[in-house]
Amino acid sequence: MQDNIIAVKLKENIKRLIEIGQLEDAKKLIESYKEIEPEDIEVYSIIGVVAIVEGKWKEAEEILLVGLERDSKNFDILYNLAYLYEQTEEYRKALQFYIKAEVYCTDPRLKDEIKTKVFNLSSNHGIKL
Repeated sequence: MQDNIIAVKLKENIKRLIEIGQLEDAKKLIESYKEIEPEDIEVYSIIGVVAIVEGKWKEAEEILLVGLERDSKNFDILYNLAYLYEQTEEYRKALQFYIKAEVYCTDPRLKDEIKTKVFNLSSNHGIKL
């Protein structure tokens, strides 16, 4: 029980550090978090986001794809892959992953944002769905 509370707090701190751009501190906490919760699939998404923010596209892709192999229905991993591919101008892949992410999205507002992204990407880049 105590480990679970520590893990939740640690994950919150990691996300906060990423949001404010303190990536080195976030990476240190990620290592601690992995020791407490080695099976948490969300860690792939978190590490992938850090790599994306650092502009390490290939590293981010590799990490996220490993996470996807472990859980092919994980919304965060699917969405982060879509975002990564959009940033690297791999629009067809971005569309595919946004569409998959939408299926597993539980937030109605975010679901609408994804639909808009899919429409804009397909329209702006001439990709037929």
